[in-house]
Amino acid sequence: MLNNSINNHSRKFLGYDHIANIYRSLNPGDILFASEDAEVFGFMYFIRARGLFSSLTVYDKNGTYLDTSIYSEARKADVSIRFSGSVSAHMAAAARQRASALLQEKIELDIINSGRGRVFYSSFPEFRNKDYRALPYGPLFHAASKNLPSGASSAPLMRLVTLRDLSNNRYLDLYYRDVASRYYIQSAKISAVAFDPVNAAYYIHMAERLAHNIPSALNLISAVYFYDLKDVPAAISRMERIMELDPYNYSVLNALINMSLQPGSAKALQWLGYYYKIAPDAALKNRILLTIEKIREETQTPPAP
Repeated sequence: MLNNSINNHSRKFLGYDHIANIYRSLNPGDILFASEDAEVFGFMYFIRARGLFSSLTVYDKNGTYLDTSIYSEARKADVSIRFSGSVSAHMAAAARQRASALLQEKIELDIINSGRGRVFYSSFPEFRNKDYRALPYGPLFHAASKNLPSGASSAPLMRLVTLRDLSNNRYLDLYYRDVASRYYIQSAKISAVAFDPVNAAYYIHMAERLAHNIPSALNLISAVYFYDLKDVPAAISRMERIMELDPYNYSVLNALINMSLQPGSAKALQWLGYYYKIAPDAALKNRILLTIEKIREETQTPPAP
């Protein structure tokens, strides 16, 4: 029982405070999309044990425990998609997943358009459609089309949040460090949007002190560098750190390759070579080879010795 005190979470309040901060940031009638366990299970407690959130609509993007009714048609894409010709199991699964994701995003965009500026996400949504945007709003992200209002300023909301474990973080486990770091990351994003790179750098430094080995937090930090600070090399370095921690993270690897194409082709070719080595089937390997050859032709890059 030597580790009992370290593993005793009964005096930690971050899980409660995080959901309470979200609740205080919203108004009756608002719509919220939740996706991660840190929020979904917290919402379950607030809804079922505390009787709160009844004035809000909370949808569960990953279909775990909360309302998923709006996604019923999108879920059918998994079984209704048909292929002409033979495809590998990996490619078929990827195509089904992408079709389902596109349908799910369309449903969410329809709700954003009809929500009149009252739609929020608990995690940063990367909209494929550039007519839509997600701006920091307290601990949340406010979603709107470009021709709809972007909501109130987020800075006052961040000054009102309560996070009792933020300073008392010596023995926080990975989950707690991940959630706590997001408040620093959110503050960095708010500073970047306000053209304040000095404070943005400070908040990123504080976030990385807490979450230097947590891929999900590093991914969010990379997004701040890439989208808000326009610092592509810094964004790439965080994605590369994720690959060190999780060498078979295909989604991060694809994003890293796309990021690397901006400053030059050498790093992209390097990561494409790695992608080729770990690709699970021959069809994907052939696609990667075609991409490598296309980049070499466009940039006149000679093959590696």
